[in-house]
Amino acid sequence: MGNLYRFVEPVLLFLLKKKGRSYGYELAAELREHALTDASIEAAALYKTLRQLEQNDCVTSEWDVTGKGPAKGSIALRPTAKSTSGSG
Repeated sequence: MGNLYRFVEPVLLFLLKKKGRSYGYELAAELREHALTDASIEAAALYKTLRQLEQNDCVTSEWDVTGKGPAKGSIALRPTAKSTSGSG
C-alpha cells in the first residue's frame, strides 16, 4: 500500500499528544491498536514518518543513555508544533 505513512502520521501525533514522551518501540506497539486501516504497519513506515515529522518541526527526538543496555531514542511533540489539522 503506497503512502501508508499518511495513515500513520495522525495516529502518531495522537499517541504523542496523549503520552507525552515515548519510544519508537512503544509507539509501534500502540500504533497497531489504533491503526486506521487493517494493513500491517512496518517499522520502516513508522520511523520514516517520525523523521518527516521531525524535519517539519512537529516532534523532537533525543537519545536516552540512562540505565542499562543500548541507548533509546525518545520522541515528543514540540510545544510549538504547528497544527496539521488547519484548525489552530
